[in-house]
Amino acid sequence: MAEKECIFCSIVSRKIKSFVVYEDLNAIAFLDIAPRSKGMTLIVPRTHYTEFDENMESSTATFQTAQIVAKK
Repeated sequence: MAEKECIFCSIVSRKIKSFVVYEDLNAIAFLDIAPRSKGMTLIVPRTHYTEFDENMESSTATFQTAQIVAKK
């Protein structure tokens, strides 16, 4: 049985449409399809992993992206 690609990887690769509000080399930020508040944004790394400590460099860059998006 083939493993199903994760939804976030599909958004990063543009297989699933999304409203991208910010992106850089390490992460992508897009509006949530079912937001709990106006403008709720998800920020995900461009590289797939299941735990943040699997790739600390990518995790750090993703959190830095979150700080940029939060200021905007």
